[in-house]
Amino acid sequence: MSYWLAVTTPENWPLCLNTKTWGVGDTYKALLKNVQVGEYVLFYVRGMTVSGIVRVTKPYFYSEERIWKDSLYPHRVLFEPDLVSEETVNIRQFFYSFFPGMAPSGYFRKAFRRLPEDQFELFRDFLSEGTIEIIEEDESLLFEVAETATISLEKDLENFLERRLQVLEEGLHLFIDGEREGRQYSTDVSRIDLLAKDRNDTFVVIELKAGEADRKSLAQILPYMGWVREYLAKGREVRGIIVASDFSPDLIAATNVVANLSLCRYSVDFSFEGIVPRIELTK
Repeated sequence: MSYWLAVTTPENWPLCLNTKTWGVGDTYKALLKNVQVGEYVLFYVRGMTVSGIVRVTKPYFYSEERIWKDSLYPHRVLFEPDLVSEETVNIRQFFYSFFPGMAPSGYFRKAFRRLPEDQFELFRDFLSEGTIEIIEEDESLLFEVAETATISLEKDLENFLERRLQVLEEGLHLFIDGEREGRQYSTDVSRIDLLAKDRNDTFVVIELKAGEADRKSLAQILPYMGWVREYLAKGREVRGIIVASDFSPDLIAATNVVANLSLCRYSVDFSFEGIVPRIELTK
């Protein structure tokens, strides 16, 4: 008996559930062929949520019937819901409690993989015991430039912005490339902190700095923008945003003559309510 972890998007999960079908691209074809009838799959929905556990009812098959809008995913299995919540379940507190030292971006990076039995049972116990927190997101907060969150280093800033990109700019959303998402996006030159698209479907490269950004940040982001323009945007316009607590005068001066590059400053304030740092993002 093997246990599996499937990673999908909020848009694709309802389609999976309605058709009782899970599909992958060529990258995971060989792995999907190992899945047997009766084995269990935990579904992670991007954004630190899970939708539940399903049991496989039909092993690997190939189909070109269109189900999902973003890609064909022709390599498929069928399933029946086993322990599925009506709404996606927030696992942030659970994950950091039971998987200390693990980064969600790494744990849930692959679209499909084996899941160790002990880890699978942790998720099953969490879901079945009912100690869950249903996501309730206030849409009015998405467009506020000032928002609070605990933040310390670049990873905290990255965690904060991953699902709140619209605090930087209305309409900004994380890029999803089939089976890869735009957080720590791999390129030939290095990894992009956050790769997004704006309301006009233009690629936006976001470079994060925990402290002050200087002209070295410019040397980092420009190759990323060039790579995205060549390999993803196919020669079309690419924008860049550097997010930092402050900016050196030489970086500000350079930005004045670099097209499609903007700076966004965050600030951290402290209250006496548990000494929680608060982040304020301003353009």
